[in-house]
Amino acid sequence: MITKSVQILGDDGAGKRTLIGRLIYGCGGLELPQLEKLERGGIREYTQMANFYENEHMKQLFYTPSSQFVVDKSKTPDVLLWVVDATVSDSSRASS
Repeated sequence: MITKSVQILGDDGAGKRTLIGRLIYGCGGLELPQLEKLERGGIREYTQMANFYENEHMKQLFYTPSSQFVVDKSKTPDVLLWVVDATVSDSSRASS
């Protein structure tokens, strides 16, 4: 399986950490020992999951049919996602 790096950008509060947690949870990046640690730590939200991974110095990763993706702050990621806050009514100011 090919490993690719992904970087997630966007304004503060746009949902970057929520997206990371959702991808880890929904796309197979969560193994049983990690799930047990999350449950013991009282982690119940996707945003908290991203913080937990960072605090534990664990790789934030998820899988797709063709690749494994590692969330990275590399200057040259293979994939770049830009998160825009959907609650901002002026779309030209939603993400700068």
